[in-house]
Amino acid sequence: MSNITQQFLSDLKSKVNLSEFIQPAISQWDKAKSNPSRQDWWASCPFHHENTSSFHVDNKKGYYHCFGCNTHGSVIDWLMNYQRMTYIEAIKHLCSVTHTEMPQLSHQPKENYTTHKNL
Repeated sequence: MSNITQQFLSDLKSKVNLSEFIQPAISQWDKAKSNPSRQDWWASCPFHHENTSSFHVDNKKGYYHCFGCNTHGSVIDWLMNYQRMTYIEAIKHLCSVTHTEMPQLSHQPKENYTTHKNL
């Protein structure tokens, strides 16, 4: 389907500060629970309405997790789940934001397993 490798995705995700990326969806970070020196942030979850700070963002590890509704993921998952983008749209958006060249997408179908089996 594409030439998007795991290494490319890892490099792309590392260029994004996840808490700054998610910031517009957060009303305010919980200053009591958050630890900026550890790049560890807590807030109310933007996916469900609550009054507690169960939404955790770890910039060092590059993931978010809500202990209330159990949603979690990377910046790509954030774009897909919160911004309602497709996988490829999310990658294109991140490439645009980080000024990274998008790998060429190939539209050739993968070889059929039965072809290899018959060989």
